[in-house]
Amino acid sequence: MEGYNILVVLLIWVGVSMGQIPGGWIDANVGDTDVKEAARFATEELSSRSNSVYQHKLLKIHKARTQVVSGINYEVFIETGTTTCKKSEVPLEDLKRCAVPENGVKLLCQAIVWVQAWIPRTKVTKLECQNKG
Repeated sequence: MEGYNILVVLLIWVGVSMGQIPGGWIDANVGDTDVKEAARFATEELSSRSNSVYQHKLLKIHKARTQVVSGINYEVFIETGTTTCKKSEVPLEDLKRCAVPENGVKLLCQAIVWVQAWIPRTKVTKLECQNKG
């Protein structure tokens, strides 16, 4: 048992010395494929939760972090815009052709997307937005 305790302390020390705390958040590259997918998923969730008649479109990923849990949490700070495409007319897969008007509503959002790739399961566990202003 003493050897196990020493191993645990050693692993924590190595993680802390490398700037990573076990279970803690680690900065992620906003250009990573998995981060982009999490941001896209969060934007689709925003669009489906919104009372707006129009689709929301991802404009920019400002920041991202990851956390290893029972899967991976992706925390993304994103900018979205309300498009000119109606939800009833344009599916989410076709948003590339949808424009966001200059004077349209833009939101800054913080989202946490939980991914368990082996199941597969993806779920938005936090989604908070405010007008960009």
